[in-house]
Amino acid sequence: MNHVTSPTTPAPRGVRGWLLVLCVVMTLVGPVISAWLIAEGYAAAVPYFAGSRLVLAVFIGTLVLTLAAVAYGIHAGLRLWWVRPGAVVTAKNALLFGLAVDVVSAAVHTAMRPVAESGWELRSDLTSTLLPGLVFFTVCFAYLNRSARVQATYTT
Repeated sequence: MNHVTSPTTPAPRGVRGWLLVLCVVMTLVGPVISAWLIAEGYAAAVPYFAGSRLVLAVFIGTLVLTLAAVAYGIHAGLRLWWVRPGAVVTAKNALLFGLAVDVVSAAVHTAMRPVAESGWELRSDLTSTLLPGLVFFTVCFAYLNRSARVQATYTT
């Protein structure tokens, strides 16, 4: 249902609709997806841990960054859900931090790949790794900037 606001009709308020979906994704769905991706990355990297301390250190470094981004995303999602002051700014910062961690992790993992892989495989892997995060960031950031519900709910 599309809400049209006029001078006599107030903008929709409260954590409902797409705003509620964003809160659920940031607090529940995102952490579950991140846990799954961490488990997959761990399974792929385990065979290399014994042969290289660098691989282990890189994995731990990206793990710490990812966990920090997830924790900050949960914090931001809860602030949105509970309609706290500054929640929208916190959510935008969490989205930026999550995107930055995605880019850094992809760059680090790409740099550690065997040289024998073809350029096509590398581009395909980078696209499949970065594109979902970039789309999520773009859609959520635009929603937080343009939504009448967000503006009505978080303005004092």
